[in-house]
Amino acid sequence: MLDTSVRWFRRLAAPAALRTVTEADSLDAFGSETPKGSDGPGAPGLERPGHRQRLLAIAGAVVLVATAAAAFPFVRAQLQPTAGDDTRPGRIVFETRPFGAEVVIDGQSRGYTPLTIQLAAGRHEAVIRKGGEERAIALDVGAGVELRQHIEFLDRSATAGDLATGKLTVSTDPPGARVTIDDKPAGNAPVTVELPPTPHRVVVTNDGVTAERSITIESGVVNSVVFSLSKTPALSAGWLSISSSFDVQVVERDELIGSSNAARVMMATGAHDVELVNQALGFREQRRIQIEAGKTVSLRLDAKATLSVNARPWAEVTIDGNPAGQTPIANAVVSLGTHQLVFHHPGFGERRQSVVVTAKGPNRVGVDMTQ
Repeated sequence: MLDTSVRWFRRLAAPAALRTVTEADSLDAFGSETPKGSDGPGAPGLERPGHRQRLLAIAGAVVLVATAAAAFPFVRAQLQPTAGDDTRPGRIVFETRPFGAEVVIDGQSRGYTPLTIQLAAGRHEAVIRKGGEERAIALDVGAGVELRQHIEFLDRSATAGDLATGKLTVSTDPPGARVTIDDKPAGNAPVTVELPPTPHRVVVTNDGVTAERSITIESGVVNSVVFSLSKTPALSAGWLSISSSFDVQVVERDELIGSSNAARVMMATGAHDVELVNQALGFREQRRIQIEAGKTVSLRLDAKATLSVNARPWAEVTIDGNPAGQTPIANAVVSLGTHQLVFHHPGFGERRQSVVVTAKGPNRVGVDMTQ
């Protein structure tokens, strides 16, 4: 529409623009042109064609201005961004105390706290679960906005033995090294932190010396790891290495000095009376070891207990993939810890069962194949 009006205006205005109006020209009140010496307005033969062209040019200019004014709101609307055009996601930081709580967004599990995720702008429903407690939160996520949610849960670790998390003690030789866990600062060694029972990346740094290790936390117990960062090995110390089918902690004079999770536990040279402990499995054993300077003492544990297995009406059983015979099975000797059992009956199919064998006992497991 704008282009058509401009072209029309140019066609009307061009002839009038080329014409020069002399001082003898004049306009009467009705827009007619009367030269000097005429008998009056509108005398025959005295009207000049240039006047009509000027009027058409003025009318064309008015139409052009009106058309542009009418089109301006449309052009302005096209140039203005709308509020809904911003599709940037928002960023949500979930923190809980204690951490290790599960975060469910819009019915989908997204991980465990501490957790940072991106969400599309808009409204979302979040559920945070920890130790039987559950909190529902409505999130109104703005485009490009960061929100932070901190939730406090009841800490049952001191009263009811909350097994949803474990603790990790990080020690270094020499002490004082900077500790990061999963790329987050955790303080200076020795330091104890609470972590969910998942693999974690532990990095320690001191005087330009860095060591790194992947540690899997055992829930409900204190796990420990010791790093040696000495540039030259100290001749007044040695190491203890423990091989076991289950995790144990090394305690000396009621002080935790390490665990079987670590590749080696650094100890001063000389004789040591240590206690190897796994409270969850009811295991406790005294050992006397002799540490020599710069050397490693290897210690192997193979604690066992008995397990009774039964099935209704009966079943063939395998324990950790090894045939154990037909039920009833009494006093099968197995190592302490978790075992996987498979029950098979030709008429009722298979059943799978997990059992934790402890030193306290009695350890029994049974299934009803008919159900």
